[in-house]
Amino acid sequence: RRLMILGGVIAALGLLGLGLFVAKEWRFEAWVDEERAEGFRLLEAGDPEAALEHLARVFRERPEDVEAVVAFAEAREAVPTEDGSHILAAINIRGRLVELRPDDLDARRNLMRLYAMAGFASEAEREADEVIRLAGDDPDALAIKLSVAQSRGRSNEAERLAARLVADEDADFDSLRARMSLLIEEN
Repeated sequence: RRLMILGGVIAALGLLGLGLFVAKEWRFEAWVDEERAEGFRLLEAGDPEAALEHLARVFRERPEDVEAVVAFAEAREAVPTEDGSHILAAINIRGRLVELRPDDLDARRNLMRLYAMAGFASEAEREADEVIRLAGDDPDALAIKLSVAQSRGRSNEAERLAARLVADEDADFDSLRARMSLLIEEN
């Protein structure tokens, strides 16, 4: 009889412990949901600096949440730091997004743009290749490849890329020239 009582007490304590664990986990998930909602609200309200804190917490707890990763990257890019480290942080965040969605053209374009801004020519060129693989002769990707080829003295390649860039009948040459000058200044 004592063994039955002891067994019942142990089972009751086990169920109590399990119940407390489930309740704590549920509260934690609810907290992450609240942080996510607040981060999105602040970002949409035009306050990326305030949104950063909330979205960073969500990113730490749910690094697979694609929408939250995108929002976190946007907020991080929008809040500059004195030393420019916000660009490197945004590269890491956008890199996570590319890991989650390797064929996401916008994610690749954004990562390519950030690499070019940071002066990471090889990485920018690699992402430009991926953008071209996904979208064909994308003007921004071709412009980055052209800039890298020029800066590295690959004149034959630069010539071919320039021909591809201007072959687009719909190309806005003023816009292309402006993009090229920005890329050359950044690299």
